[in-house]
Amino acid sequence: MRKHMIVLFTVCLIAVFAALIFVWNTTDSQQSEKASGEMSLIRNFNTPDEEQAIATAETLDYVTITGYGRFDMRDSEDYKQPRTYISYVYAKFIDIEVIKYYQERYVYQQKQTSPKSVTLNYMTNVTQFTNVSVTNDGEAIVIYDVDNSATLSTTNFRSAVPHVFYKSSTEYQSLQLGDNLNFSDVYFIEMKYQYFEYYASTAAWWADAQQIVILDQNLAHILICIYDMPQIIA
Repeated sequence: MRKHMIVLFTVCLIAVFAALIFVWNTTDSQQSEKASGEMSLIRNFNTPDEEQAIATAETLDYVTITGYGRFDMRDSEDYKQPRTYISYVYAKFIDIEVIKYYQERYVYQQKQTSPKSVTLNYMTNVTQFTNVSVTNDGEAIVIYDVDNSATLSTTNFRSAVPHVFYKSSTEYQSLQLGDNLNFSDVYFIEMKYQYFEYYASTAAWWADAQQIVILDQNLAHILICIYDMPQIIA
């Protein structure tokens, strides 16, 4: 009887250890399968005034200026509800709320087992110029540093559709064919974000937006150029 109980106890002990090992392996496997990724948020400036210029560009009321909604879908939080499809969300412009949205989405998706990887890159640069011109020649929007005879930005309509809004005396207007604008003593701010979610070889999406903001020395916005970039879905 005693021998019988020892055998039974040994079997139970082995079973308990086996169960613990199974649970540990399962948990470890789930943790290792969580999404990998990379997040980079870079703001390049040299002076406190330039830092403030970036902050101003990130907090402009683009919805009122452009007439666009911030995102191209009604429920940008849909990705938190499991579905049989991927929730694609593209920003119509870049502001602090868009940056926060993709940061929060990145952090949330990093804790999931799907997608397999997620990446967020945001960068903005600011430079001061004495004289800048902006032209629409029908084929491209060209932003030019007059004093140094240097092109700051050229966007061909075939690669991306630029939407340019400039401040007249009372309201914003769109840059029309043949328009040639000149600005003095400005902050030239370039902004760009890229967001990527990878699920499988045939299931991934990429959001990419760029824009240029020109501010005067009082940090009043005088021109905004938003590039309608092609989005990639696989």
